[in-house]
Amino acid sequence: MVETGHFVQLTRQAYFPWGTFGEINIGGRRLTTCEAPWLDNTPFTSCIPEGIYEVIRHRSPRFGDCFAIVGEGVGLTQGAAERWGVLFHVANFPDELQGCIAPGLSLGIIPLGAREFPRCLGVTRSRAAFAHMMNVLPDMWHLEITHIEAQGLMRVEE
Repeated sequence: MVETGHFVQLTRQAYFPWGTFGEINIGGRRLTTCEAPWLDNTPFTSCIPEGIYEVIRHRSPRFGDCFAIVGEGVGLTQGAAERWGVLFHVANFPDELQGCIAPGLSLGIIPLGAREFPRCLGVTRSRAAFAHMMNVLPDMWHLEITHIEAQGLMRVEE
């Protein structure tokens, strides 16, 4: 892993059957995150395992400028690792993500379409949070994904 000088920690606070939620501090600003649920690291349906990753600025054909996560079994291209194409990009709900991470300014209930509770739980103002990340973070940085232990990890069964 290349040393970048920038180290960011994403602390997952809740694993639900429909999604995973956490917090990340970027440039002194607390952002919330949403991800797919933990489904045994299944590509395109599960959040990635906790661990330390390298994150690089990337140009995605689908999402445009974004950040790609690499390292610890995660690669940028198909065949490079067990998981590939894991990105930070704009989204509001876990079911809009295929193993990627979406930042938001806060966590909340977002009444959109026919979504019923709890699937209306998501991150708000994802575009603003993502723009902040793109403006503050360098082209390469380290990400540690962990979970909160001191207060107890929230796991809810459906």
